[in-house]
Amino acid sequence: MHEIQFAEKEIAATEDKILELMVNADARDKQVKIAQAELKAEAAEIEKEKVEARERTAEDEKQLSEWRAKRDQMRAGVNEDLLRHYERVAKFRGSGISEVLDHKCMGCQVMLRPQIYNDVRTGQQTVVCDSCQRVLYFNPANEMQALEPEHKRSRRHHPKIDAPQAWYYRQEFADAGEVFLCFANAAGQATRRVFDMHTGRLVGDILIREGDFRHAFPEDITGAIRLNGSWTEREMENWGIEMPMTALDSLHIDLEAAQYEMKSRTSAKSEKPAAVPTEQAAS
Repeated sequence: MHEIQFAEKEIAATEDKILELMVNADARDKQVKIAQAELKAEAAEIEKEKVEARERTAEDEKQLSEWRAKRDQMRAGVNEDLLRHYERVAKFRGSGISEVLDHKCMGCQVMLRPQIYNDVRTGQQTVVCDSCQRVLYFNPANEMQALEPEHKRSRRHHPKIDAPQAWYYRQEFADAGEVFLCFANAAGQATRRVFDMHTGRLVGDILIREGDFRHAFPEDITGAIRLNGSWTEREMENWGIEMPMTALDSLHIDLEAAQYEMKSRTSAKSEKPAAVPTEQAAS
């Protein structure tokens, strides 16, 4: 009788497990059906996107072939030497042309000589920037925008005085002329990099001295204009001997804003009314 009772308990437990598996199987079947329906819907959506992508690709390729034909037609009328110059500068600078605005090449932010500026405005001959070698062009529609009142300029952001990296502009530096100076503090030492303002090329070697850059290079900071700039050491190492145009343009734009700010302060001080003596004020 004990053996029979034990066997009956085993049979009941086995039947419970079978029922549990059947219930789980039904639930899994429902999940499989739901997943299959979702898969079918996603597959239909993907096929739809594939069709749209093929149509868009065909349209893009059609436009690309049309623009290439137009480009080849226009290139046929351009001097071959000028084309070679344009392609060489575009490969090195990212763009082979630059607009002239407010007597300045907008590619390298360098002021043009009056004669060069007039030649670009007339459009009678091809003019190349002496600094960045880009082909210059003039758009009269943008000239009026450049002449907007200067008081509309946004307020310039000032760099933190205790920042570990600092950029400065010097009008004269040794025999290099106008330069951008980059100082960085790290591990109790200060490094100095000097870049030509117009070309962005590294001038001389990287100099390292002990201490904070304000105490290590006081002669370089005196009389210089502090600028906004922050690039990591790894980024600057990847620059090699010449900083990219994006970094150079950023420094030029901030220098222009700093000079305008200094000019505005000087004008404000000069326009401030002189102090009236007490006796005159009372009268």
